[in-house]
Amino acid sequence: IWPTKPVWIIKAPALSRARYIRLVYSKDEPAPMLPWVIEEYISPPYLITGRKFDIRIYVLVTSIDPLIFYFYDEGLALFATHLYDENGDITDLQMHLTNYEINKGSEDFVECNSPDEKVEDSKWSLTFLWKYLETNGVDTKKLKAEIEDLITCTIIAGMCTVRNRHRERIKFKRKSSFELLGVDILLDANLKPYLLEVNVSPGLSGTSDLDVRIKSKLMVDTYNIVRILDVSALDTAKSFGYIESEKFYYSSKTNQRVNEVVNENLDPWISPVFADYTIIREFIDEQDRRRGWKRAYPRKKNIEKYRQCFDHYTYEDIVLNKWLLRSKQDRFDVLTINFDMYWTKLQRCVKIAKGEIDPEKGKKKSTENNGM
Repeated sequence: IWPTKPVWIIKAPALSRARYIRLVYSKDEPAPMLPWVIEEYISPPYLITGRKFDIRIYVLVTSIDPLIFYFYDEGLALFATHLYDENGDITDLQMHLTNYEINKGSEDFVECNSPDEKVEDSKWSLTFLWKYLETNGVDTKKLKAEIEDLITCTIIAGMCTVRNRHRERIKFKRKSSFELLGVDILLDANLKPYLLEVNVSPGLSGTSDLDVRIKSKLMVDTYNIVRILDVSALDTAKSFGYIESEKFYYSSKTNQRVNEVVNENLDPWISPVFADYTIIREFIDEQDRRRGWKRAYPRKKNIEKYRQCFDHYTYEDIVLNKWLLRSKQDRFDVLTINFDMYWTKLQRCVKIAKGEIDPEKGKKKSTENNGM
């Protein structure tokens, strides 16, 4: 495949800030061996004022079992600082590449340090980009849908692999992690979106007023939805209620039940257990904390569409998806089945968290004050 494309981008693995990145002609040298990452050079690209640009979409994975992730309502467009020339020098990275680290040192780089964005800026908000494209006759509704579809398929495929390892390490700590990703998209001349890369550690520092406006709100909304709990590892008493709840969660998922649900021999909502109620409660609570985050997956209208992107569904995927696929009334109705069981166990967890019950003995703590 190397000779079939005239130009390729070569990247070093697991590095940030565009270090050791270069363009090469396939006719001039052989394909590099591992561990180098080889990326196709998309040509011709879609240009704005003669410049290449990429689109940064922020994605937040709040749960890996079940898989739940969101798109942020704001993002960035990052521009190359040199005007594009298809036959230009491939060593001119400030013409061919849109990475901020490469372009920030150019004398043509224009920071956005005012409330009013300008076309000549080297970094735009997504809001400004969509408005500009609409003004120039682009069907942005269609383009956004295509970009979101591309990213959704990418996240599902990637996270299915990641969670197979992740699951081994999170027993009793299901809600102990989240992942904020920066996904970069390039448009070709026909406005077809291409995935450039998925950044597992997107830059969140503010180098301009525009950065500060977008990224400050992004971080606040992220911490709000993922709900960082104030639980000290040095004070285990504070987490007894949570640990008890996790014990109920895992004990209610018997191996037989999991096998029957995963093999589609049992609809979990015929006789829901503690784990099922917990999955839905956590999901509903999360929707109230979304702020600028828009749920990308799962949604009732896209569950079947993206089924083919999964290598397999987990028990948790099935529980949540089957609940979402029901009508609103049915969602409520199925939650009433066995709810007394769930409520009773949940109250026990609350009492343990308040120190009213000894988590080891399972009895109420004595209120005696040693004769005083």
